[in-house]
This record gives sequence, C-alpha cells and structure tokens, in this order.
Amino acid sequence: GTQQQTSKSPRRTLVWTIPLLAVILLAGTAWFVIANRNSGPPLRISEYTQLTHNSHAGRVVGTDGSRLYLQTDNVLSLSQVSVTGGEIEPFSSINLTRPQVLDVSPDGSTFLVLSLEKGLSALAPLYTVQVVGGSHRYLVDAAYATWSPDGKLVAYSTSNGDLNTVNEDGSGAHKLASVGGFTYDLSWSPDGRTIRFTRGDFFGSLWEITSAGSNLHQLLATWHPSWGKCCGRWSPDGGFFVFLAGPLESEAKLYALDERRGPFQRPVKDPVLLTPGPINWDAAVFSRDGKKIFATGSTRRGELVRLDPKSNQFQPFLGGISAEMVGFSNDGKSVAYVTYPDGVLWRANRDGSDRVQLTSQPLKPVDPAWSPDGTKIIFTSPSTQGWHAWIVPSRGGSPQRLLPNDSEQETDPSWSPDGRKIIFATGGGGDSESSIRILDLVSRQVTTLAASSDMYSPRWSPDGQFIEADSTDATTIFVFDIKAQRWSTLFSKSPFAWVTWASDSRNIYFLTTGNDPAILRTSVAGGEARVVVDLKDFPFTGTVGFWFGLDPIGAPLLLRDASTTDVYALTLEQK
Repeated sequence: GTQQQTSKSPRRTLVWTIPLLAVILLAGTAWFVIANRNSGPPLRISEYTQLTHNSHAGRVVGTDGSRLYLQTDNVLSLSQVSVTGGEIEPFSSINLTRPQVLDVSPDGSTFLVLSLEKGLSALAPLYTVQVVGGSHRYLVDAAYATWSPDGKLVAYSTSNGDLNTVNEDGSGAHKLASVGGFTYDLSWSPDGRTIRFTRGDFFGSLWEITSAGSNLHQLLATWHPSWGKCCGRWSPDGGFFVFLAGPLESEAKLYALDERRGPFQRPVKDPVLLTPGPINWDAAVFSRDGKKIFATGSTRRGELVRLDPKSNQFQPFLGGISAEMVGFSNDGKSVAYVTYPDGVLWRANRDGSDRVQLTSQPLKPVDPAWSPDGTKIIFTSPSTQGWHAWIVPSRGGSPQRLLPNDSEQETDPSWSPDGRKIIFATGGGGDSESSIRILDLVSRQVTTLAASSDMYSPRWSPDGQFIEADSTDATTIFVFDIKAQRWSTLFSKSPFAWVTWASDSRNIYFLTTGNDPAILRTSVAGGEARVVVDLKDFPFTGTVGFWFGLDPIGAPLLLRDASTTDVYALTLEQK
C-alpha cells in the first residue's frame, strides 16, 4: 500500500505544477506586455513622407485606397493624388455648384458633398455623388455629414443643433438627439456604436454620443480645457482616435487617443502628441490598412498688400508683414493689426514704427476697431465659452471684458462715431439667433436694434447716420437709416465678407467670396454694385481664409498667401 501511494505522488505533483507554471508564465507575459506598453507612447510617427511638392495642396478629405482626394476651400475645387505621391490632378466629375466634399464612403465609391450654392449658409443641400461618372442624389439639407461604417446610413448635423441620420438613398430621415450649437466634422466609430463630432467655432470641442442617440457628453473635457480640439478620425480597427488640438493662438498638432481595451491593456488617460514641430496640420485621414495617416501640413504666412491707385497693382504694405484685420485711427496717424497666424494685436505708427504689443495668449483678437478719440481698441476673441468683446488701451495695458457678466456672445463690436455707444452682434455667420445690440457707455444699458433678428457684423457709418449689418448666411447686406428708423437692402446676390464703410459714408465696399471673387462697391442710395478689382487669381489667406480692408484714402488692403502647403504620409508605429 505504501509503494502504491508513493508512485502516485509524482503524478499528483505534476498535476499541480503544470497549472502553476502556466499562471506564472501568464503573469510574466502580462507584466511584460504592460511594462512594454507603458515604457513609451502607445502610438508614434516613425516616418514622414512628403507626397506633394507644389506648396499649394488642398486638405485631405478622404481616400478610396489608391487615391487621396484634396479640397481647396477658397475656391471649393477638388483634386486628387496617388497615395504614394506624385502630381496633383484636378477632379472635375462633381457637377454641383460650389461643391464641398465631406467624406468618402467605406467602399470608396461615393462622396458626400454639400453644394454651397447659397454661400456660407449653415445649411446646404447634401448629395451622394458617385466617384466614377459623377451621378448624384439629393439627400437632405445639412451643415455637415459622415458615412456609417457599413455605408448604409449617413449621420448629419443641422443648423439648430440637431444630429440626425438618413438612409443612403435619402429615405428615413431620423433625429438622434439635440446636441446644441454648430456641429461639424462628424466621425462614426468602426463598430458603429459611437458618433463623435466637433462643436463650436475656432477649433471648438470634441463631443460624443451613441449611435442610438444617448449618453451625449464632452470628450477630453479636463484635458487642456482652454485648448481647441477638433476634427477626429478613428483608425480602421477602432484602436486609436486621431484629432487636432492646441492653444487657439498656435499651430494645430495631431494627437492620438488610445482606445484599445483588453485584459493586459492599462487604459491610457491622456492623448499623446504625434506631430511635434512648427508645421500646422489639418485633419488626418487613415489609410485603408490603418498603418498610415494622410494629412496636409502647412507653414502659414501671409503678405499684407495694398492696391496702388496709380498702377492698379497690389504692392507690399507695411513692409509686406504677415498681418490682417488692419484698422486706422481717425487721424490716420496710427494703425492696428493682427499678426497671422499667431493672432496677436499690435499698434504702431502708420509707417509701422513704434510697435506696441497689445494682447497675448489666450486672447485671439478678431476685427479690432479704434475708438473715435484713438485711446482704445475694441475687439472680439473666441474661447471655449464662446465669443466675447474686449477693450484694450491703444498705448498698451491690460485688456478688459466689455460686458464681464454677459452670458450671451458679443461679436464684431465697434464704436458709434461720437464714442458714446458700442454696437455688436450676439452671434456670427450661420447663427440664426443673432441680433444687433447697442451698449450705452454712460448708462451701461443694452438695447436691441429694431428688426435686427438674423443679422450680425454691424458697422456704424462714419457720419453716424446709418448702421450696416449682414444676414447670418452672408448673402445680404442691410443698411439701417437711423433718422427714418428703417432697414433697406443694398446687396443680395452672392456670398460676401468684410463689409467696410468708405470715409464719405455714401459707399460700402465688400469682398465677394464665390466663384468670381472681387472687391465690390455699392452706394447707400441704392443701385448696382460695381467691381473695384477682380480677384479671381488672387491667392487669399487669413484666419477665416481671406481678409479685406481699406486704408485711410480708400485703397483696398488684402492678405496674400505666402504659405507652403503639402500633403504628407505619416507612418504609424504602435505598442
């Protein structure tokens, strides 16, 4: 009996030893995997390959696996280039007015395209367009859209803050949820469960919701809360989410959020930087195999130019500095401008000497305006809380909020000619709830200008008799006669921007931004708008893509593009 018991003992030991060794091996493997994954970034760029070399490439909007499709926003043209690089070729099969390509279907056969035939409106007709042949089908009116991972549905946003879906044939439009605010750059997760999007202007913030319309919440709300974050895309396997982020005044960088989950995967809380360096990046598009991302990188710079009245040619102004939103004091002796692309407000003598820096981060001044006495400059600046007006002494000092307790937005502020009032709007282009407000600087009372609903960007005429304002879809110019207390329509034909009063208060100048860009002039008394200068071949740039102003004698000022922009393939290496 003792011998039999002894012979069983090694066998029993072996039975216990094998599982124990397996547990030890499994624990060692887990430790190695976790230690290895946490020894460095989960994703990095191992190689940069420049695919284009013309310095004027559009941004990458999609790929069918063999070609990249590039959109040039200023003229809304589409081009293509091989995923391995080469010459950029035009793509002209989209027979729609001012097409803006938003996405390419998962099988690479069909575009999602907005037709911006009405200009910079928040809503535009959305079509599916076949890549081969160009046949198109109307779906809905939308602000932005993206394909579902199976290509059977389209998620789209509207101007009133709704997120909807519609079938690929245009049937079955269905509201998912009200997400609030202007929503764009939608991206559907590869597993079909989640939709992420950007909300707000100037980068904005990242949000997500389930594809069933529940659990709406902000993504990365506590990670660099003052930064702008936008334009995210998932890797094909759903393991990473790559997006743009950065301080509002700096270059946009690509970041990656590790979405992988598993038994040995410790969740990575914060995104990792993919693209250090001075290049400004646009939104990235993943290759079909997920091993690369394609993105447009640029070194942004402009050249300030003035239309010389004698030669009728554009010549460098203020030494051709990279600046926009130029404004002059009433006596014409001082100038204020915002440098591009860093967005800093400066004041200088008219010849550019005696420069004084007036703002620094996180403020990003837009459309500065001088007080009539030349002692102050007012401007608006975006933040994650919206747009607000600020005032800074023209000789330097600390900028202060115009209305520190105001919960509404304040955009495009400027003074009345007597310096007693400030006029501003409560929204911007595409904001249907915008109206015109007037602040009395003595009583501090704010009143709403009569019948100004759906208007923005107000400007008082130099003589104080009129107020100009734009429709929120940037297609109509209105003028309010203060004495008669009534509005009249001056222009309503094509999209425009940067409306500016002539010094005589009898004419208005503006920049048209459609297929035939030009500087136009129209009389307050009415009549046809006349072309001052044709800008069809002018290379625009600026914070919003273009800018226009006038010098004290009424000569047009523009910011000419001196940037270099090309497409890159960024090879990914993950742990």
